[in-house]
Amino acid sequence: MERRELEEIDRFLAAVGHASLFSYYGMVEDAPPLDVETLVKKRRAWAQGQQSNPKYKVEALFIIKQNALIRKALMEEPDAYRAHIRSNHVQRNVESLRVFIRGSISGGMFPAAAEAAVRRQGRELDLPDTLVGQQIEDALAIAGVRRQAEADPTPAPSTIDFYDVLQADPSAPLDRLEQAYRARYRWARNLNDLAMSAEMLNKLDQAWTVLRDPERRARYDARRTVWHRATDPSASGVLGLLPGTAEHTSETETAEDAASQTPAYRRDGPRAPAMPPLPALAPRRSTGPRTEPPARPSSSPRYASPPDELEITNAGRVGTAPPAPPPPRLGPTTGDGESNVTTRTRGPKLGVDGQDVVVLKTKEARVRYRLLVRNLAEGKMPGRVVADHEWLEIAKPQLDPKAGTQVVEVTVHADKMPWRAGSATLTVVTDHGERRVITFQVARGAAGPRAAIVGGVVVVGLLAVAVLAFVYSSSSKQAVLALMIDPPADHVFVNNTEVGSGAVVEYRASDADAPVRVRIEAAGFSPHDELVQLQAGDRVERKIRLDLADAMEWVPPAGAQGVALADGPRIVQEHAAELSACIVHETPVDAHFKAIVDASGMARSVSVIEPRLSPEALACVKRAFRGMAFGTVNGDYANVDAVAHLGTAPP
Repeated sequence: MERRELEEIDRFLAAVGHASLFSYYGMVEDAPPLDVETLVKKRRAWAQGQQSNPKYKVEALFIIKQNALIRKALMEEPDAYRAHIRSNHVQRNVESLRVFIRGSISGGMFPAAAEAAVRRQGRELDLPDTLVGQQIEDALAIAGVRRQAEADPTPAPSTIDFYDVLQADPSAPLDRLEQAYRARYRWARNLNDLAMSAEMLNKLDQAWTVLRDPERRARYDARRTVWHRATDPSASGVLGLLPGTAEHTSETETAEDAASQTPAYRRDGPRAPAMPPLPALAPRRSTGPRTEPPARPSSSPRYASPPDELEITNAGRVGTAPPAPPPPRLGPTTGDGESNVTTRTRGPKLGVDGQDVVVLKTKEARVRYRLLVRNLAEGKMPGRVVADHEWLEIAKPQLDPKAGTQVVEVTVHADKMPWRAGSATLTVVTDHGERRVITFQVARGAAGPRAAIVGGVVVVGLLAVAVLAFVYSSSSKQAVLALMIDPPADHVFVNNTEVGSGAVVEYRASDADAPVRVRIEAAGFSPHDELVQLQAGDRVERKIRLDLADAMEWVPPAGAQGVALADGPRIVQEHAAELSACIVHETPVDAHFKAIVDASGMARSVSVIEPRLSPEALACVKRAFRGMAFGTVNGDYANVDAVAHLGTAPP
């Protein structure tokens, strides 16, 4: 289903107070098709008798006019509509979670306890953990808040076995671990013993926090292996690390892998049971990359506490690490081995063209706005664009890290605002820490009588100023762009800002000698994009002819209710001049047209019965019909059968 169709259904359901069409019709989501057909027909019959009832007029008219759309959602594409319902449910839960996250941020910090509470709330709302994490990151980016620094949350493995807590196999993949975690979480939440329930939930959160992170899980698995070897006297893995004992069990284990196990001996808290004392070693002196030295026994004097660094050889013995070789130099070198390459230290830098506060006043349901994001320096600039309200939609939330300049298109859904005026913020944040916040202040609706009077006075004043400006414009260096658009445009954008609509639009460039980006949009036609070069003091005229967005061969769906459009012949005759330009003939002729108009009043298909036309002439006729305004149809669609008297074609 198309997005506009789903939005139309959602607006109707919001007006009647139902979450879905299934609940409105009183049926389950997997109801048999025959039951659905019976309920839809029954409700339509009810609507036919309630059209004149003021209490139910709006509801009844929607059921009658959008009967084909309702059938499409419930009978033709039920899977797509069910997916939309689930998506709406997730969106409502996400909005609830956002409110919870904003309430958890305090004092410019976001402690670990607050994050754990947010993740628990996400599980209560049945949201995926990845989605909860993304919402946390977006909220922190918008608020400019960082996480509170704290120690490594991985506890000593001797105190708790995370795999036993989850009742999962240590080799299980991440998705299996998540399934086990959710199952155990539901079990612990339903325990009658509240103290035990709280303890188990705390252990489950602690285990999942570590095991869901691949790096932390690897560290924990290494410590867990050491702990299990230490608690089993028959195991040779740990004893093999001591001087004079057997070789290490893993001949392929590298020095870096074994060294990752040493922090378990240095952690505060309970130590591994029956752990033999470590031999005294000299601290490692090298700070370079870790290498694999040859095995040698240790002969250093004993320390009172474990050393800071351990180096474990392939032979399983402990020794001091030899000085690491210096890191290799990259690029061409001189005769003495020095590199001639200069390291680039200048990173990416965020730049956003536009105002910090965007004020929009509109009567339209949707308004588009464009931002120009630039990388003012060097290197890649990954990042994202986030908004704090759903009625502020971002077409592409992820920035292109390789682009030097990119356009971010924002759609303001004024019809989804809870009030007639609202404010929302859009944040452009890069992965390296820069961010730019743009505030949108939006007002919708028509002006009242008093405002109309004041507006009239202002218009008269502006006209007077315009006349005076025109008199003295001979010395002006402004450039003028005049656009003649066929058919009249719904929206005209210049440099991402809407400047007007209609058949003729004039734009005065304040910055002369600079190219401007023009975009023209009209319902049913493909958008037109053009880059126009303007010179100071010049007047540039462009005649723009928009192309059809489709082939105009639409066929009404099965079960749709069609009506005859009484005003169709009159409307077609009013456009006789346009049609005469399409049909080449030497004498006046009566042309017979048949067309189908959708519920919004737009011509979706047209055929010419007489006279016979070439493909080019038929395309011209279709374009003329698409530009006709037939008005709202009292049904799913309307048939137009018209005979228009056309004069001779213009020379």
